[in-house]
Parts: sequence; C-alpha cells; structure tokens
Amino acid sequence: AKQLTAMQPVSGILLPFQDIEQCKEACRQFDCAAVNLFQLGEFSFKCEILSTVYGMTPATGAACYYATDSMLGGGYGYPYGRRK
Repeated sequence: AKQLTAMQPVSGILLPFQDIEQCKEACRQFDCAAVNLFQLGEFSFKCEILSTVYGMTPATGAACYYATDSMLGGGYGYPYGRRK
C-alpha cells in the first residue's frame, strides 16, 4: 500500500478507529483532502486526516485514500471530504 504525504495534516494527527467507516466520518467532519489508514492489529486502526496532499510515497502497513475515492465514498454517491 502507499501512504500519502502531506505538509498540513488537520489539527492532529493520528486518531484511533475501529474501522474505515469511522475514518470516513472524521474525513467528512474535517473537510479533508485525504486520509492515511494504518492497521495496527486485526481490529485496530489509526487514521491520519490530511488537509493537503503533495504526493505519495510507499509505506508498509498503510493505505491511502483521497476524499474523492469511490472506495471511501462507498460508491453510493454521498459526498464527504472536500466541499466543492
């Protein structure tokens, strides 16, 4: 998986979550540009909310999603992340 790199993560940092749905909700709340999802254990994740993205670099144990990715949007057409 690849990890997004950014100069300006939103106020903080890594947030503990149980699943991708919680990470998606945090992305919506912070109007994020992207998120990094790190799996710490079988049911343990951390989500990094990014306000700006400048590029991608490989990172073991991480997945990255832009706010426009259909996977994070669930493919159901509801918006989250950056407001247009």
